[in-house]
Amino acid sequence: MAKISISLPDRSIKILDEISQRIGYSRSALISSMMANRLQRFSSLSKIGLPKNHGVDMKRFRGVSIEGLEEVLFTLENQVTLFDEAVEDNDISR
Repeated sequence: MAKISISLPDRSIKILDEISQRIGYSRSALISSMMANRLQRFSSLSKIGLPKNHGVDMKRFRGVSIEGLEEVLFTLENQVTLFDEAVEDNDISR
């Protein structure tokens, strides 16, 4: 398992700490579970053929880029949902 370092808003840390104390799991375990569950939702993306970010600087989770990221994730989730529905309707192999 790989380790990463992420920055989170103070409010998010507070919420994570409250939840982790109530359920008896570490903050790391809670984040790992939440991320794995949300990322699983995007598993169909490899089949959709999205454009790649060639040569463009990666954006960080700060300021205006937060709103942009939420819009991108919302769009991706909608695309995945449409793709998954099309697969179910047409019995297309994944």
